[in-house]
Amino acid sequence: MLTVGVDAHKRNNMAVAVDTAGREIARWRGANDVAGWQQLAGWAAALGAEVRWGLEGAWNYGRGLAQYRVEAGATVYEVNARWTAAGRRRARTPGKSDGLDARAVALVVWREAGTLPPVAADDETGVLGLLVAEREGVVAEATRLRNQLHQLLLHLDPCNGYPTHPRGITRRGPGPHPAMLQRVWLASPQAARW
Repeated sequence: MLTVGVDAHKRNNMAVAVDTAGREIARWRGANDVAGWQQLAGWAAALGAEVRWGLEGAWNYGRGLAQYRVEAGATVYEVNARWTAAGRRRARTPGKSDGLDARAVALVVWREAGTLPPVAADDETGVLGLLVAEREGVVAEATRLRNQLHQLLLHLDPCNGYPTHPRGITRRGPGPHPAMLQRVWLASPQAARW
């Protein structure tokens, strides 16, 4: 059985295959998209043995590849970046590169496959959970930016026209009109000094 370790990035993936003795036998580099995943699967199949997969970032940049391989019936393990970093520190020739990271992932799976968390296929609840979490983050960031803008406008003109509770900066509103911002700024003492 071969072990393939993948170091996933936003635009590309680096894969290293190791044999049953933990020796590197092949490397692959390609795009992190559906076409790249297909090429990677073909590359691994051409090595001629059953393959188990390890991905660093199976819930991040490697999520698409992990789900693609799981749906094809492959065994895929999530490998935490801390585990590969510990392996690099113990290595005889320390260093960091995509190839070294992919090899470190493969070696973690080669040594500890029985104890690693396997990646399962996403169902609708998993996808919905990702969307809900992302929405909550976006709403929190929008609220933070609205509050920051409101505070800035109050500092620029605390007494001369900027309302304490502006109607334009609401959760549902589009924000203050640019003409209002310009009027507040031009009436502020800072604008007069500058």
